[in-house]
Amino acid sequence: MHRSNPIICATLLLIATSRARAATPINACGTEITSPGSYVVTKNLEVKTGSTNGCISFKSDYVTIDLGGFTIDCGGQSVAGITDGGPSVHTGIIVRNGAIVGCGPGLILYNAALIDGITVRVGTNSGIVTGLNGAAVFRSISEDNGFDGISVGIATVLDNTVLTNSVKNLDAPVPGSATFNNLAP
Repeated sequence: MHRSNPIICATLLLIATSRARAATPINACGTEITSPGSYVVTKNLEVKTGSTNGCISFKSDYVTIDLGGFTIDCGGQSVAGITDGGPSVHTGIIVRNGAIVGCGPGLILYNAALIDGITVRVGTNSGIVTGLNGAAVFRSISEDNGFDGISVGIATVLDNTVLTNSVKNLDAPVPGSATFNNLAP
């Protein structure tokens, strides 16, 4: 019987971990992501008054944006908090762990994406919007937005709280969508 040496295994694990690329920091609105990779917000971000661009946009596949528990604040302007700029189709998108307030829309992605742990509040338009190709929205909150709270195409929508949005709380009209355990009266 062959046994692995725990010291060798631990050393190999440390080497593999040290080769992993650190997330690229985002510390200001107006950021445009053009390369695949992991990105992390490092502080609360505010869209400048009069801006015609949103806070974070990307034009690449395989992008992970971790808001790091911070907030993007658009100050009530009709610009996106986070967008893929559509109508381009990007795959492998993940947005998680933070809040978007006062944007219109808060988060708009035109293709499949994983959205997890995002709070979108008091936006001038919809809170969370995804396109037609298989998004997943988990453990998020969307409330007091000027249009729909969460609006998806074919998607899995699970464990979300969607309240007091102006038009619909949860809009998942496409056959094939699965909505489970959402608070969305």
